[in-house]
Amino acid sequence: MQKAINELTKLDDINEACGYATKLLEKTGKSYSSILAISDLVAPTLKSAISEHYDYFKMTGEELRRLVDNRETMIYNAMCVLHELGELAMNIDQDTASIGSVIEDINGIATGVNAGIKQVVMNGNGVSDDNNPVFDTNNPVSDTENSKGATDHE
Repeated sequence: MQKAINELTKLDDINEACGYATKLLEKTGKSYSSILAISDLVAPTLKSAISEHYDYFKMTGEELRRLVDNRETMIYNAMCVLHELGELAMNIDQDTASIGSVIEDINGIATGVNAGIKQVVMNGNGVSDDNNPVFDTNNPVSDTENSKGATDHE
């Protein structure tokens, strides 16, 4: 029965894992917001650059050079922005994978807690836990398969 009671203390592990998942979601939200903000800034700038019409035949050599330089600078800046968007997207992907891992840990802990609760209930009804392992009909876990607890995701 002490083993079952120890499983119940793993609820602290669930709380800790949920806190970590919350931090990851906040971090992911910041990356997502950054992507949206960058897109909102870049799109109008690029749109205005391509919508301007120039009469190249009336421009002097110096004006044409400045126009080409400005366009090259804009292309370089757009490339830098796209690179940053790629980095933010990779951060989101990494954080999402970490959140999945946390959810798996929470599920494992909850399964162990469930087994512990069932063992306490069965022992309270006079059922010996030596001959009757506890099973959940949806997720069979015996009293010898206690949860492993949350892992350190950081």
